[in-house]
Amino acid sequence: MDLLSIIGIVWRHKLLAIPVVLLTLAGAFYVIAIKAPVYQASSSLLLLSPPGPPSAAQIAANRKLAKIDPNNPYVNFGDLPVVADAVIESVTSNTVEQTLVDEGVNPEYQVVLSTDFGNPPIIQITGIGSTAAAAMRAASLVTSTSVNDLYQIQKAQGVNQIYMITATELVKPTTAQTSASGKLRTLIAVLGIGALLLFTVISLAEAVKRRRSPGRLPVSTPALAAGPAPADLPREASKSREPGESRDPREWREPRAPRYSRESRESREPREVRQSERPRDDRRGADLPPRNGVGAEEHYSERL
Repeated sequence: MDLLSIIGIVWRHKLLAIPVVLLTLAGAFYVIAIKAPVYQASSSLLLLSPPGPPSAAQIAANRKLAKIDPNNPYVNFGDLPVVADAVIESVTSNTVEQTLVDEGVNPEYQVVLSTDFGNPPIIQITGIGSTAAAAMRAASLVTSTSVNDLYQIQKAQGVNQIYMITATELVKPTTAQTSASGKLRTLIAVLGIGALLLFTVISLAEAVKRRRSPGRLPVSTPALAAGPAPADLPREASKSREPGESRDPREWREPRAPRYSRESRESREPREVRQSERPRDDRRGADLPPRNGVGAEEHYSERL
């Protein structure tokens, strides 16, 4: 089915298609012109490694350092991106997300690991809001939650605060910008729903039309009505055909007389007739009548 066929089907059901199209266009106009814009505010956190174990000189200078355990299991991983992934998993969990939503944060906030190559890793945070102030507030709340979660997961392992991995805020959410992607996603959703609704309405209309229309036989297998064969129809019956309609050549043939062979003709004649006839070459028979008063035998002897 090509594009012209699809347009033809839609136009055939225009009374049903036009309201759906108008409703879809109204939804698109609302998303573009009336719906409030979406604002985004961004911030970033840089993870810093903790100091190493104290040296002997440091312990001699400060005896308290000898009583502090410098072990940090997250530092033993030897890779800070692992710690960053743990923080992201914690901030985006359902429990923390619900806590942020209760504080007025849009649940569409994003916390991802920066793709920029380098060590230590950077966590990118994006706050979403219907206004610029709401977006900046959301980014600030998510940032502070990330720092607190980094502290809590290390505290749960009994890491001393001196030897904890820390995070410093590189970029603060001081500005917010409108996001075109938010409206674009909504617009695509509205257009997709409109196209699906139009397809459903047209399909139902076509199904109802086919059920109401009488059944038709395929063109390739026409139904033949019961009746005499075309050869038995009179010649006048062919005059009722429309111009350009195919004709059967057998309807125009004149009836011919049956042809019989000599054997079949003799077989059809009565026995008495066949016995009375004689072959033309048989002129010596005694039963032949005399010609000019001369018998057959005498006439034959004179010819010899």
